[in-house]
Amino acid sequence: MALTVVHRALPALASRGLAEAPWHFLADLLMNRSARRLLRTADLVDLQWEEYGRLAPLIRKLAPNAATTCMFHDVNEQKLSRAVDAAGDKESARKALRDRARNRRLLRRAAPALDRGFVLSEKDRVLLDGCIPGLPSSVVPPPLVDDSTPLFDVGSRPPVVGFVAALRRHENRDTALRLATHIWPLVRAARPDARLRIIGGGLEEGPRAQLSGLPGVELTGFVDDLDEAYSGLRATVSPIDRGAGVKWLFNFERGGALK
Repeated sequence: MALTVVHRALPALASRGLAEAPWHFLADLLMNRSARRLLRTADLVDLQWEEYGRLAPLIRKLAPNAATTCMFHDVNEQKLSRAVDAAGDKESARKALRDRARNRRLLRRAAPALDRGFVLSEKDRVLLDGCIPGLPSSVVPPPLVDDSTPLFDVGSRPPVVGFVAALRRHENRDTALRLATHIWPLVRAARPDARLRIIGGGLEEGPRAQLSGLPGVELTGFVDDLDEAYSGLRATVSPIDRGAGVKWLFNFERGGALK
């Protein structure tokens, strides 16, 4: 049995440049006896996202017989190193250096409890190896379009632009809000019939209320079939400034991505 520990129930955390530990999830895990029973009998526990990988030592204690892995969708080292390079003054630079050093400490503390790490690109594998040398890692190529995927004439489609993302992630939630409230009104001023379709689950009630009812903006929630969702779009847009790698590649391969 494989048990994937996901962050579906965790409210998105405010972005502070360094993803914090998922305390709500951790509390639920410790108080939920059914979850602990599942962990004790699990063969594999796969932690999703770097901040959840930090829980590996605890998971190892709760699931002593399970292999424990982590899928690093984004390796925070790159974002934190960019913050160091972009710091405009000494105080900002010191804070950025502290954040990066703290992130490295947390990763190295978790590493002995992980059997393997998974990343989505060779670039991220190199970054991960620089943070926690010795951790076995594998690259899992994202499921992009191949030669067997049919191409479509999008010019005949209605003027619908899509933003597709897991909206429980604060990077994606913030982007959806910025896109709908600051960017899309400019598009609508030039093209009044244009519609923005925000596709993905996990959006909390506050942001959902902000987005609902905005002119030309639609929320679909989670969709079972992404191929069907993409088939109704003229183009996709990904105006995201962090954590964008696979989303950008996937949208680009679908044909019609704008960044």
